[in-house]
Amino acid sequence: CDVAKAALTLSRWHKNFDIVHSHLLAGVLASRLSYPRAIPLVWTLHATRMGFPNRLIWATQCFVDEYVGCSSAVSQAFQPSIRRPIRTIENGIRLSDFAALESPSFSKPRPFIFITVGALRESKNHLRLVRAAAIARRRLATLGKFMELRVVGEGVQRAAIERAIQELGVEDVVTLCGAKTDIAGLFAESDCFVMSSDVEGLPLALLEALATGLPCVVTPFAFARDQLTHGAEALIASGFTAEALADAMVEVAVNPIFDADNHLIG
Repeated sequence: CDVAKAALTLSRWHKNFDIVHSHLLAGVLASRLSYPRAIPLVWTLHATRMGFPNRLIWATQCFVDEYVGCSSAVSQAFQPSIRRPIRTIENGIRLSDFAALESPSFSKPRPFIFITVGALRESKNHLRLVRAAAIARRRLATLGKFMELRVVGEGVQRAAIERAIQELGVEDVVTLCGAKTDIAGLFAESDCFVMSSDVEGLPLALLEALATGLPCVVTPFAFARDQLTHGAEALIASGFTAEALADAMVEVAVNPIFDADNHLIG
């Protein structure tokens, strides 16, 4: 399996490291299989829910030395199942990479460009975003407006997303851009950042979009509900449905609802 292959590869390098850090459970397992127990293993938890029930994380305490939550919400979600304290180190970005960009202008010629950035995996729910784009496209067309959705990222869900794009007939609207490095430049070309995740810890792409000054539309995952003010930093969809997300996308595309400071007008 991939864990076994990774463990064999890593085992060749264990003498070169004093500490091991992992972002995913697979990396935790591969690292502990590869490295002697004497090398400390740190696991950063990056979402309030992962691909297993939260309570089962207690089973990893025998080989994980320190746990780190990327936000207070993440630490709180897993702390009841772990005897030792979870350290919270919030995600951060280098503001200088984004703050110097010009604020987006709503006087741009059409189409109105939405952008999303993130790994193409199930928890990001790009399939819902594609369905929302199909709904938003129809609604905007009745108003004589057009839109485009650019999806930046790669991952295991790409084939499923491609099928959904074809089935919904939105090949001319949704573009899978693949992995990119010039995220700040892509934001500068866009009118709105959109995120359709089911769960998030403290998403870097959202922080980067906010730093750029882009209006943001997000689903009501925990970080958005707890840390963002609807209409102040973002429009938070009323629910986790494609229809609710499309409602917010259309609202941003139709109305110049944000002022120069990215605050809701009126």
